[in-house]
Amino acid sequence: MEIGPGDSEFPAAPVRTTLLASCWGVLAVYALIHALLIQHSLILAFAYFFPLLAVWAALERKRWGRLSLLGMCLLMPVILLVVLLYLDNAHLRLNLDALIHFGMLQSCGGMLPGISLIMLSMAGTYWFSHPQAVAEFERNKRPALARAQHSIALTLASIWALMVLGCAVAAGQHAARRSDEYSFARVSTVLKR
Repeated sequence: MEIGPGDSEFPAAPVRTTLLASCWGVLAVYALIHALLIQHSLILAFAYFFPLLAVWAALERKRWGRLSLLGMCLLMPVILLVVLLYLDNAHLRLNLDALIHFGMLQSCGGMLPGISLIMLSMAGTYWFSHPQAVAEFERNKRPALARAQHSIALTLASIWALMVLGCAVAAGQHAARRSDEYSFARVSTVLKR
């Protein structure tokens, strides 16, 4: 007897959940390594430890893992939008393309990971709130623990979002200061002539 994707012996829900969680894990590891080796930001590297924790919990089918990843999927586009709006107001004198590239670099590690995270966030938001995924994570769980697990997920996603936002805003402030110092040095050089 052959087992196909439509058969009840081969449910697609666990495969989709594992695939989405694994993709989040790969991108989180990339962002963590980029933060450590390229940006030299220990705080940003620590921030990307939280998605890895949520991925582990989701792969173990823990309720708070699904809820944490769902929260991160919902917050990722918001984080990028806030970073871009902040950088736009930070007087960096960048065109839109450079602004988007700088925002993606500061919050995700580059353009390709940033675009991948946005697409993964959309797919994750759809899937982790889908009734099949909810049923997969609610199987054999005690309802009395639901409130505590919601609190764990909310805390994990919130701390992650605040740390990523804080690092991106700090990088924007540093770049704005350097841009102002460069402009001042250039103007003072011209005035001396």
